[in-house]
Amino acid sequence: MLNLYKENPFMSRKVLIVLSILILGAACSSGGGSKLDKSIGEGKALVRVGGEEIHEGYLNLLQRVNPGLKAQLEIPSGKKRLVDNLVEQELFYQESQKRGLEKDPVVQEKVDLYRRVIVAQSLLDDEVDKKAKDYYDKNKEKEFERVKVAHIFFSAMPKLPPPTPGKAPTPPTEADKKKAEDAAEAKAKEAYGRLNQGDPWEVVVKDMSDDKATAPRGGEMGYLTRGDRRAERLEYQGLIDAAFTLPKGKYSEPIKAKDGWHIVQVLEDKEIQPYDDVAMSIKFKVRGETKAALVADLKQKTKVEYLDASLAESPPSLPMGPGALPPGLEMKTAPQAQPAETKPAGMKPAEATPSETKPIK
Repeated sequence: MLNLYKENPFMSRKVLIVLSILILGAACSSGGGSKLDKSIGEGKALVRVGGEEIHEGYLNLLQRVNPGLKAQLEIPSGKKRLVDNLVEQELFYQESQKRGLEKDPVVQEKVDLYRRVIVAQSLLDDEVDKKAKDYYDKNKEKEFERVKVAHIFFSAMPKLPPPTPGKAPTPPTEADKKKAEDAAEAKAKEAYGRLNQGDPWEVVVKDMSDDKATAPRGGEMGYLTRGDRRAERLEYQGLIDAAFTLPKGKYSEPIKAKDGWHIVQVLEDKEIQPYDDVAMSIKFKVRGETKAALVADLKQKTKVEYLDASLAESPPSLPMGPGALPPGLEMKTAPQAQPAETKPAGMKPAEATPSETKPIK
């Protein structure tokens, strides 16, 4: 199996690969006159395989079919891997043509079957697109508002002695934990005092933050959202409350968290995330319910008769067993996904509460 795609929630990888083969076949047999051939022939040529070229337009088309490819194509190494896999696919395709395999009745049956599945899948995709956009329009202000922040971090993790060879590490005692927590709090208050006295944020971050990964860029840790699932799972609701309370350029008092203390500064005004940035996660969320409703509606409109009495007696809710359809043909209901998470270095679980978050400056 050619490894062309990352996992895609909307259409199985095998269906996408077969679609890609169909695209290649259509393009190679079109003589340069079809709309498809012009589409995949756009842009600069990336590689020549025998007498055929793979252009940027081909990658753009695959990205439209599978939006999950966008991130991969933005990375040079990811784009190179994808093109290399397309080269392999083109080599296989050209050789299969030389051997006349595309005329094999079994191959033709598979092509017709996959084409039927892809067309059927398009109905569900269309419904999911509509539901996702509607969900976004209704919830964008409360769920998809975001704010860009920076932080100064003060770790409350005890510093353990170097491990002794052959011996298990000594776990920190309660006294060790208390000492580290007190030291982090004292350091946070010192940093807060420096900020109040007029020391520049960037200088205090560089001098005092224990997050060495973000310190060189002023403590920037990316975006926080009101609906961020990490608020509960990683327990830093206090940081989010501070971020959405403070105006641009202001900073909070030290916020107690599970891993230590944080001072949060707002870098940009609050904004609504663009639909394209959150569409994938919304589609994951609404897909299962949308599919169930669509199937129920279509069954009401269309009479379904089980002509085999044994099938009519089967409970309608029984799941389809493995192997009931050829691999990749199932119109899968994707599990609910969580939005992609970009946890900043040094940003560990917190347990601050709103009452501990006091926006001051």
